[in-house]
Amino acid sequence: MVVKEFDYVNGNTALNPKRKVNDPQRDKQYEDLKKSKIDRDRRLKERQKRNRRAATQVIVMLFVLGIATIWRDVKVYTVQAQLTQVNSDIKEIGAENESLKAEILKSSSLDTIKTTAESKLGMIIPGDGDILKTNSNENYFAANVKDKQATNNDWSLLAKIKEFLF
Repeated sequence: MVVKEFDYVNGNTALNPKRKVNDPQRDKQYEDLKKSKIDRDRRLKERQKRNRRAATQVIVMLFVLGIATIWRDVKVYTVQAQLTQVNSDIKEIGAENESLKAEILKSSSLDTIKTTAESKLGMIIPGDGDILKTNSNENYFAANVKDKQATNNDWSLLAKIKEFLF
């Protein structure tokens, strides 16, 4: 066994490589490959842009549809709240009507009316001496009826003239 002070090799351990010669066909292939790679990268970027644009459009459409759905739900909720309020108002007014009907029934009895008239209004039942009788056979209002008929005739005359002219 050989013991060396250092465990590495001094110098180059590679084989003798062959040098590439400038070949025009090889350079043309290299340029074509380079152009095709650039073209492929450009198409890939365009495809990514289209995909991003499509994804953005889908996201925007979902956002708009979400907003429309929420807006519609809010409208439904407000209509339901209004309906609930109207129903409670109807019940409240119905209860008030029932209590008013009961009060009318209590107040409309003849005994209640008589008691109220005598106590609160100071009315009394008229006696034979308090009654005044009049003769209603004569027509006291005949003059007023003739005046009204005269004004109606004037109006009908004006109406006839108006119809004739127009």
